[in-house]
Amino acid sequence: MSFKFIHASDLHLDTPFEGLKILDPKISEMLKDASLTAWDRLIDLAITDEVDFILLAGDIYDGKSRGVRARSRLLNGLRRLSEQGIKVFIVQGNHDPVDEGGLVPKDQRLTDVYIFPPRTPERVAFSTKDGDNVEVHGISFGTRSETEDLSAFLERPSHNWFSIALLHASVGGDPNHEPYSPTTATKLGSLGFDYYALGHIHTRQVVSTDPYIVYCGNSQGLSPKPSELGLKGCYEVQVDKDQQVTPAFVQLGPVVFDHLRVDIDDSNSLSEIADATSSRAERLIVSKYLDTETVAVILRVTLVGHHLGTRVDEDSLIEELNDHLSDARSEIPIFVTSIRFEHPVEDVESHYSATAAAGSLASLRISEPQLENRLIYECLEELIDTPFAPVGAYARELLSDNLKFSELVQEVQLHVKALIQEQFQVNGQAKPI
Repeated sequence: MSFKFIHASDLHLDTPFEGLKILDPKISEMLKDASLTAWDRLIDLAITDEVDFILLAGDIYDGKSRGVRARSRLLNGLRRLSEQGIKVFIVQGNHDPVDEGGLVPKDQRLTDVYIFPPRTPERVAFSTKDGDNVEVHGISFGTRSETEDLSAFLERPSHNWFSIALLHASVGGDPNHEPYSPTTATKLGSLGFDYYALGHIHTRQVVSTDPYIVYCGNSQGLSPKPSELGLKGCYEVQVDKDQQVTPAFVQLGPVVFDHLRVDIDDSNSLSEIADATSSRAERLIVSKYLDTETVAVILRVTLVGHHLGTRVDEDSLIEELNDHLSDARSEIPIFVTSIRFEHPVEDVESHYSATAAAGSLASLRISEPQLENRLIYECLEELIDTPFAPVGAYARELLSDNLKFSELVQEVQLHVKALIQEQFQVNGQAKPI
């Protein structure tokens, strides 16, 4: 047995980008075509590497408004794949559910393209060009908000073939995504499939290797949110004899979103701040993406200083920063589109006593439990930019692994509880929390 397939998801073809305050006309043009370019790259990859089939795990479009460009590019790509005899299996997700329309016009006769229906257990069994037997099971979103575990509708694999479950689902929860079609790795693993091709979560991650439960992430970053940062693309999966699975990430998205944290002295002028920030961006960001297929980086900058936010005009600084970066003529163009101002840690700590911190934590858990996760997420994504490479690499690993992130959250909660207990000693004993 030996065959190869591509697992992609969350294409969001021709979607508008979020959270971008100021855009240079050049990057506006790049962004306009970025998601479509990622799709074209996927088609080229499939044809060049002669894969046997492609799995698309939902959110091909971004909503009801499916523009002409998106529909035309999707059809063109599917036709190219059909001409090469490459099969395509698709489920519809929460952004392109069945009740909001089909993915391709009914009059289009596309061979080897299969779109799974909602809430109906169906499978497609076939043989690859080398005679390997494969079966793909899938289920689409019928509506935008699927609150049931859709994996419950799948039938167990019926043959001793390599079996794949194709799903748009939320495994274990993620603070950056709605918990649609919620399930667990344990539940999925019990169904008996060899590979679970998942969509919905935009952070690329291998949830399990026994069996393989995989999120490929989205094909092109969409905003400066933590889940949209870094290289985006698909997994090219090799299945060898004895059904050994080897997923390899391949970049598709041409435009990369990233964050940069810079400590600034209050005495610095606007020009000095721009110079220091652009120098750091060139040194860290360009080197990170130099040997990739990245054509541009969109950067959100966090400036750390005591009173920066009260004396620096954000729009003027963004303009100054982009002028500096343009003059530098880096090998990869960098565009700053937003800036955050942050007080140093010692400033923040001086404003909050242990009692206030304890009250805030209790209130946080009651009013918005997921906020805790997002705060830890933001802390980790800022650590990625640390000059000490091992720390940055470990932070990135924690962000990309749901299980490790959940363990970290639990550990943080235990530490916070212990610290608060130390602050509230009663007659030499910690008051229970």
